[in-house]
Amino acid sequence: MSVSNVTFVNFKHACLRGCAHCGRGGSPVQGDGAFETRFEGMRFVNSSQRALFRHPNEAFFYDLDGSLTSSNVREDWLRGGSVKGSSFVGTSVLQPPGKCTPTASSTEGTGGSICSGLTFRRMWYHIREPSEWVGKAMCVRPSWSADMNTCQNLRPECNCMPYLKKKWKGNVWLVADGYRYNLQQDLMTHESADPIQWDIKLWDLHKNEKVQLTHRMLQWQVADVYGRPTYWTDTGIGAYAANYFQNMSSCSKIGNAPPTHTNIYIYIRGFMFVAPY
Repeated sequence: MSVSNVTFVNFKHACLRGCAHCGRGGSPVQGDGAFETRFEGMRFVNSSQRALFRHPNEAFFYDLDGSLTSSNVREDWLRGGSVKGSSFVGTSVLQPPGKCTPTASSTEGTGGSICSGLTFRRMWYHIREPSEWVGKAMCVRPSWSADMNTCQNLRPECNCMPYLKKKWKGNVWLVADGYRYNLQQDLMTHESADPIQWDIKLWDLHKNEKVQLTHRMLQWQVADVYGRPTYWTDTGIGAYAANYFQNMSSCSKIGNAPPTHTNIYIYIRGFMFVAPY
């Protein structure tokens, strides 16, 4: 969706909010949303609060000409150029340091940040098996931090996203392009195991963008005298995994996506790491 040439005058509260219901989760309090909206030609007269984020992953506002964020950056990235526009997103520990700064133009709700040189993508994850894991939060550790706050109440300091209980279900959050994320279910120690089946989707990958997935398997900790895993990994096609004879992670790359959402379905045991770049 795009918004062009709109002027807001004398707005006491934030003018813009994310379309949380667009994500089919049904309620912004359950962490849904995270879809992109593009802006250009925006004017704000006596309207200091420009955007309200009810939770950090509610929306990604992409500024085409700098008028939404007052950055004065006119992007050409979407037309094949090298300049990325500024981004307006909810403040979160999952935003790369030095790239995003909290702004006084979005202080209500959980607060907003303006990011430079970044684009974001909506990511959806849903565990299928083990069935005992369905309904659990998904915790995300970004590559720039060794710490993780396991709270899941949709506050800026939380690394974990609650489980969506409507429609598609699963977990939804925003990922920044060019960065690596470590994902794991919020589990008790006795629940630790290898995931058997799960799905992910990423929306609005641009042409020539790629996603790299790496799976690390607990079962590989048990190996024979030659260092080979003692478990057979079913990749869903009735064949050995390509890395069966090596006690290390497997890696898949998906790229050259059309300008619509890309569905990536993975049926394999293991943890998942994601990095759009």
